[in-house]
Parts: sequence; structure tokens; C-alpha cells
Amino acid sequence: MTPAEKRLWSHLQKIEGRHFRKQAQIGPYVFDFAEMTAKLVIEVDGGIHDFAPVKVRDEQKQAWAISQGFTVLRIPNAQVFGTGDPALDLIMAALRTVDGNSGQPAR
Repeated sequence: MTPAEKRLWSHLQKIEGRHFRKQAQIGPYVFDFAEMTAKLVIEVDGGIHDFAPVKVRDEQKQAWAISQGFTVLRIPNAQVFGTGDPALDLIMAALRTVDGNSGQPAR
């Protein structure tokens, strides 16, 4: 795991009532984190995700996950290390959205 993934993982483990998996194999892909009950997958994106071939792969992976009923949350590394834990705020908002709309994707 990258430093950003390690930091986020430590926060995800503290969310009550949720069970996140790290490096979650779902179908043909591995996602950084997944909460299967909420059908939420989280990808932590560093600089490599700015390269065209990686962007294409990310788009295919995300399209597949959405087609399977998952919500995909992409979080830049900078937000994981930001003041006030903006990544955790994004995750909690996504969980509320998923819970409130019967699991339909909210991108």
C-alpha cells in the first residue's frame, strides 16, 4: 500500500457499522478499498493516474464497476493528506448518498 492508502485505511477501519476491505478483488479488477454492503469502491489516485494509458485503464475499470451497481469514489492523494481529513468527509458523504438512494451509483 502507498502512504496515502495506509493513512486512509487507518481511518476506514474506524467507521462504525462498516466493513471495508483493502485491495479488494471484485470481478476482473482490484480496487484500493471496498465496502461491499454499500457497494462503494474507493480508488486513491497518485500522480501516475495522470498518464494517458493509466487514465484509460481507470476509465474502463470505473465503467465496469458502475455497470455492476457500484459507486466509485476517486480520491487524489492530496486529499488524503489534507488538513481536516477531506477524504474521510468525501467517503462519509458517499456512504450517505448510497444509503439514501438504494445503492444507485452517485458519481
